[in-house]
Amino acid sequence: MATAIKGVFLENFRSFSKPTRIELRPITLLYGQNSAGKSSVIKALLLLQQSLAASRRRGEDTRTFVFSGEFVDLGSFEASVSGHNTGKTMAIGVDISESDSNDSRVGAFEVTWSAREDSNVREMTLSVTLRGERLEFERHPQRSSWLLKRESVPAFLKAVIVDKNLFLASEDMVENLRSNVGYLPEFFGERFPTEMNKSLVPPNTRNRWLTSGLSGSYSDRQNDDTQPTFGKSYLADAWDEACRSEWNRCRRQIESMTHIGPLRQEPLRFNGYSPTEGLEVGATGDQMLSLLHEQPNLVVKVNDHLEQMELPYKIKVGSLGSAETVGKVIFLALVNRKTSLQLSPSDVGVGYSQVLPLITQSTLARNKLVCVEQPELHLHPAMQARLGDLFISEAMGGSRTRFLIETHSESLMLRILRRIREGHLQPEDVQVIYIDQEKNGASSIHAIPIDKSGDFTTEWPGGFFDERLEEFGF
Repeated sequence: MATAIKGVFLENFRSFSKPTRIELRPITLLYGQNSAGKSSVIKALLLLQQSLAASRRRGEDTRTFVFSGEFVDLGSFEASVSGHNTGKTMAIGVDISESDSNDSRVGAFEVTWSAREDSNVREMTLSVTLRGERLEFERHPQRSSWLLKRESVPAFLKAVIVDKNLFLASEDMVENLRSNVGYLPEFFGERFPTEMNKSLVPPNTRNRWLTSGLSGSYSDRQNDDTQPTFGKSYLADAWDEACRSEWNRCRRQIESMTHIGPLRQEPLRFNGYSPTEGLEVGATGDQMLSLLHEQPNLVVKVNDHLEQMELPYKIKVGSLGSAETVGKVIFLALVNRKTSLQLSPSDVGVGYSQVLPLITQSTLARNKLVCVEQPELHLHPAMQARLGDLFISEAMGGSRTRFLIETHSESLMLRILRRIREGHLQPEDVQVIYIDQEKNGASSIHAIPIDKSGDFTTEWPGGFFDERLEEFGF
């Protein structure tokens, strides 16, 4: 079954101060004026990816997002929250779905993390939509665990208890929750409550025990005999069955995202070889040459795309020098298809250095989201249009690659509209989002539908793409 990130949710993240949900399709294009908020959508996903990676290493504070790291540098919570207002709660979420599933229980699996850092208080809460039920969790104030909020208990039981005959009156934990006597489930996990503890904790663990007239902190009383504990718990097993596979798929999709930034590395005549994991060219394309050296079949696929894009060159990767003294030195050459003349990419301008990482990463990706910023940079309009064919080929082929593209390119859009008109692509495979900035600085989104004739069914806000007509005097 194919899993995909089908949507992004933002609230109080940078210029997205209002709750905003962005639907992602195989090809999603983000347009808008400069500084309208286009890149913020990609940066939000990178922030999730970075925070998950740090949490899995267990070396970072898991009570908030990790704002500076290897994937993105957003500075701090104050720098990232809308209006730099630390009294607001910032939320970022994703919608994961199994598009090929025939199981009626398997639908959208949504996870939204919310963070607050006010008056030196750092808190994180979590909203999960599982089997159509919305569940709210909060981080335990003293332990690395999650607590289910009291108001989510009915939804929790509905989401978990699918087989009504499985949970009879014999399980004390279920009856405790149903009768609402004052205890709540505790879950362990890093960024997600994956494992349910086979015991219940008091609902207010922030200050003191509120049951049985006992005083003292929860950490002092966690082993007290008055705390309900259970042996084998069918409820805990049912939670594991209900959520673990969905969460693992969600986590894999976030962790496997790849990002190509707006400025790719300038061409070098040669470079030192550095072993890679064989999956990503890097945000600047710095790993591309080593990847091509490691994977000769990848060179063949890249050359196929170069030929389809009607480019006169194919690439060749070689090595030189003594690995014993200076390490392995590798180089990339552009070979003219007609004359066999070899050139360095640094001799043919920066256009090739900008497009090669895009082609290589698009070819590498399998069932993952590829985020691209300004793919058209330094490219002729005809080349920009041919990039549309590259994205279509990989998105609609067997690799199930999905693209989230931040761009200003009219040529790229026109090629995609043409392919829809020719029947190579369906309108529902493309999502076009125009991001506008309101007078108060807040970002808002406008989905621009496309019909089967390859035409927009609504006008662009602010006359975007009308500049050409204006220059002609219309």
